Amino acid sequence: MGSYAIADRIYRQDPAVMLYAPLRTLTYIDSGDRTRFAVDQPSTVLASFADPAIAELGARLDRQLADLLDALGVGASRVLGAAEPADRRSG
Repeated sequence: MGSYAIADRIYRQDPAVMLYAPLRTLTYIDSGDRTRFAVDQPSTVLASFADPAIAELGARLDRQLADLLDALGVGASRVLGAAEPADRRSG
């Protein structure tokens, strides 16, 4: 899930980032017959590269993923918004 253009840009920083970009997602039905959506938090996995540019991209992807899930009624910005810089968070 995501943009190959973004993946290509961070690939140039560190080719190993292709382990996580574009984002791998999984939609499934659990044993309780509930639909589930699973994804690694972008900022968490991309921060492991110890490169500020890649880490910032991870935080940006968190915000985009939160916006998408919020638009779908999931309300994920509470969780994913935690990775945002303090000056970008809303009160």
